[in-house]
Amino acid sequence: PDAQRVLGSVYLEETAPFMDAYRVDAATRAAIVSCDVRVEAWLRSDADPALERLMLAAVRAWLHAAWPFRRPCWGSRRGMSVRRLLLEELGLEQIAAITSLDGTRRFHLHAEAADRHP
Repeated sequence: PDAQRVLGSVYLEETAPFMDAYRVDAATRAAIVSCDVRVEAWLRSDADPALERLMLAAVRAWLHAAWPFRRPCWGSRRGMSVRRLLLEELGLEQIAAITSLDGTRRFHLHAEAADRHP
């Protein structure tokens, strides 16, 4: 509120280059490239947990209103089970769960159902 510190951040990234660091079969690749942008967001660890739900909903509404993306996909990393539940509460479904080439990282992607898009 005092504009003295950042509460979090939002990143909009391409989906294709991201997959190069993960094990991705053909079906998973097709699901991921059906998204035209990958949304990454984080909040400070000391942020009120209720803020995450508000942030996700606000960013989603902003993307629909102000950006030309057909189908954003939302990412979460291993251990972010609350994030995944919140994304599902917003009506997004998991479209992929992928593991890094070296096996150390796991990443989940959520998006609106494909049948709701042209």
